[in-house]
Amino acid sequence: MFLLKYRICDEDLVDRSLENFDDDGIIEGQLELIFNNKNFGFCDKDIPFGHDLLVLWFKMLNHAKNKIKSGKKYVAVPDIESSVWIEFISDRRHITVNLITLKLESFTGYVLTDPIEPEYYHWRGAVIGKDELISEIESKTIQFVNDVVSLNPSLKDSKVLRELKRLSTCEDATFFT
Repeated sequence: MFLLKYRICDEDLVDRSLENFDDDGIIEGQLELIFNNKNFGFCDKDIPFGHDLLVLWFKMLNHAKNKIKSGKKYVAVPDIESSVWIEFISDRRHITVNLITLKLESFTGYVLTDPIEPEYYHWRGAVIGKDELISEIESKTIQFVNDVVSLNPSLKDSKVLRELKRLSTCEDATFFT
């Protein structure tokens, strides 16, 4: 089982202009990834705040998903606020997920595709279906875009949201600068 949960906690989102939003592309909130009985992050309706950068998380998860769809056997997604990474090791039908500590001198891009020996395993061995991961990331990305537009209809033509839609449905997409 794989679940992607999020909660938009950005009070200013309803009043943001299209130009302002497209300049920074930031929406804060909560994000939780659940891999069977293992999880990363949190999503709690009783906590009114969250500081996860949701747009960035959706970009990274979609880049990882697209790499997996294109046949990459190894993809790792960083937690941008720490040295923790979510490691996806793919075979034909399943993905093994590990939560690791990995310290890199430098890193560019949204995901890592060359395996590196972790310094530490927080947890390991959560096995999920490849199709389940792909479907959940794609559907939750579209749901997130729709939720943002319902909170602020003026953002419906946002290049940031268009790019998220494109990432959710394409093998390869690049972010507008």
